[in-house]
Amino acid sequence: MSAPLYGLLAEYPTAEGLLAAVKQVRAAGWVSVDAYAPFTVDGLAEALGAPPDHVAPWTLAGGVIGGLGAYFMQWYSAVVSYPLNIGGRPLDSW
Repeated sequence: MSAPLYGLLAEYPTAEGLLAAVKQVRAAGWVSVDAYAPFTVDGLAEALGAPPDHVAPWTLAGGVIGGLGAYFMQWYSAVVSYPLNIGGRPLDSW
C-alpha cells in the first residue's frame, strides 16, 4: 500500500519552463505551490497566487518617521534644551 502523493520536486533549465510548470500545476488544482529561482522571474508571484507585498510602503513610512524623529531630536536639543546663540545665527538653522 503506497502513501498518498505529498509533493513533487522538479528543476527547470529556463525561467519560462518554471513559469509554465507553475501555471500548469495551479490549473491542475494544487493549492500549496512554491517555487525558487536564483534570479527574479517576472510573473512568478502572480502565478503562485502570492498575496500582495506591503514591505515598500511600510519601509517608506519608517524612513519618513525616522527622519522626522531625528530632525525633531536635533531641533529640541538646539532650540529648547541647550540653546546657544553663536554668531547671531538662528537657533533652528538646519
